[in-house]
Amino acid sequence: MPDPLRPRWFVLLLALSVVGPGCLRGDPPEVIAVRRRMEAETARFSAEIDRLEARLAVDRAHVETFVLLARRHRHVSALACRSALSQLRSMERVAAHERRRPVRFAQSAPRGERTGSAQ
Repeated sequence: MPDPLRPRWFVLLLALSVVGPGCLRGDPPEVIAVRRRMEAETARFSAEIDRLEARLAVDRAHVETFVLLARRHRHVSALACRSALSQLRSMERVAAHERRRPVRFAQSAPRGERTGSAQ
């Protein structure tokens, strides 16, 4: 009976004998040059991505700062409006009280009897 593994070994040895010498020779100079250009381009892209990530982090921090400042501005504006409204109501109460009160004129002393006047 024939060995069932024999054809498989033969195919494997044939493939290694055809492909093996090409793999052992090394890469041609064109392939090496292309590989070096690609590695340099990859390094440039990586550096650019790092720079963009740093810029993005700074921009994100600026946006968060501006959002915080806007929130604080709204809060301070609301406080200022409440304070101004309270002051206006207080002024209205004082004005209403002054309108109800009778007008009293100050009694003036005779001209010669004024204190602090130089004679």
